Amino acid sequence: MNPPRRSLGAEVEEWLRDFSRATGILSKKEFALEKMLQQMDNLLQRRLAMGRLFIANDLPYAQEWIDRILSGKVLPPSASDEAKAELTARLLDYVLATDILVSLKNNAGREYLIAIDVTCDRTKETEKLNCIQGKREDGDPARFNRNANLPVVRKALGIDKHLVLVVDHENLPEHETLLNELYQFANSNARTKLINLFNVERQVVQANIEKTSVNEPSSSAAHQTSSTAINLSELIRSINALLQLEGQPTQAGGYSFEIPDSSWRFEKEESVLLISHNEEAILIDDKNLTKAELSPSERSYLLKVQSAVDAHLRRIERKSQSKELEL
Repeated sequence: MNPPRRSLGAEVEEWLRDFSRATGILSKKEFALEKMLQQMDNLLQRRLAMGRLFIANDLPYAQEWIDRILSGKVLPPSASDEAKAELTARLLDYVLATDILVSLKNNAGREYLIAIDVTCDRTKETEKLNCIQGKREDGDPARFNRNANLPVVRKALGIDKHLVLVVDHENLPEHETLLNELYQFANSNARTKLINLFNVERQVVQANIEKTSVNEPSSSAAHQTSSTAINLSELIRSINALLQLEGQPTQAGGYSFEIPDSSWRFEKEESVLLISHNEEAILIDDKNLTKAELSPSERSYLLKVQSAVDAHLRRIERKSQSKELEL
């Protein structure tokens, strides 16, 4: 029997948690379940009532425990710390729009606890931002705002900032890209923010190509010294085509990409990315280019290409692993 397939939301939440753990910013803060529930019941009753419906589907014991806590009764002796932590996490998710908490310091050394609501649904970004800012939802009755006290409860729980993060589940951002965004947020005066990194790798590649194109010499003579001279327009088309391909596995355990109707070919073996242009190799190995004829702008851009190919291969590997788990 195949295991149940996880939702895209669950997948990006797991990715964000792995990212936070790998970069050392995952918060270890623990919340008192009883105190948190009382605050939610007092100030976010509508959100709590709606959240309980979803939580009950995941945690069979949740309804009983919530009722006991709100009526002043103690939890049963069988209530483990692990189960209480799981219920706390679900309440933070469904009631306080918090998938994960990270802790990082700004340039002045002040530490901030930041709540993150991550999504891969771009149509929800405005709705989610309005939520964490305590603004009224369209579906609320007149003169009623279910989110009004969300910032109040957030502050009472010791959470300093709150952001909505939008990502493409098939094109997740590099760790460095996301980390830079988080530190920029920590160093700003804003309490809430929307960070949209959807399809960011392709956006970065395109932006750097355009920037390089502007800086390239207009004279065609500048590109006649080497048969590897880069035609940026063609390379743009090739990279965009590459990002749509799954790649062909090689005998050495890597991947190769042959772009139809293009003079470019890409092959990745371990840490080495081999870029062939007109059947002549341009080798990138640990970010060192071995081709001396390239201009500084060409070198800079090809390093961006390496980053894009690496990110694309990681997506392919994740897909392959998911398929293996389904078998």
